[in-house]
Amino acid sequence: TVLVTAGYATRATLLTFHGPPRSSGQGADPQPGMLIPLLALVIPAALLGFLGGYRGWLPFWVSSVGTGEPHAVVPGALTAVLSFVLLVAGVALVYFVWVAHPQRDPLRMVGPLRTPFARGFFADALYDLVIVRGVAAAGRGTLRVDTDGIDATVVDSGRLARWLGALVRRTQTGNMQWYVTCVVVGAVALAVGAVVLT
Repeated sequence: TVLVTAGYATRATLLTFHGPPRSSGQGADPQPGMLIPLLALVIPAALLGFLGGYRGWLPFWVSSVGTGEPHAVVPGALTAVLSFVLLVAGVALVYFVWVAHPQRDPLRMVGPLRTPFARGFFADALYDLVIVRGVAAAGRGTLRVDTDGIDATVVDSGRLARWLGALVRRTQTGNMQWYVTCVVVGAVALAVGAVVLT
């Protein structure tokens, strides 16, 4: 990533501040709505970067595993040298391609890899496919279970209660002879059931 980041930053700098103008617009300082959040991110990041190099300034929770001792976040010699070499290579590569043709975009040197570079190696497409569409599908599934399962159960139980209520209401005619007949039939059915089952 050091090589790609160095090349990208060099390309952005060269295309923005050097070579022929690419637009007729005039540059301007950023508006407060853009400047304030940018400063809110840059200042703590820079301070934490500097503080990470000194062991005594780090809080206790930044410690080596098992020792409990804070350690400085400093790369080893091999990592530092390799990173520096890749940084110089990225800057030099883009600069020399740009010097040969300042009016052209140095990104042309990547040839068929231009699309993957421009699309961020399709990371956004992958996130969209796996995460965004996955979460949307889960949301649709949850909505379907809620609508077709839970809501339908509640609505259907209400309909059943209304149907049973209408059925029971038909038996409540106010006719005393009907009520006595139902009680006698019920008592006979219970007596017969008790005799048969014992």
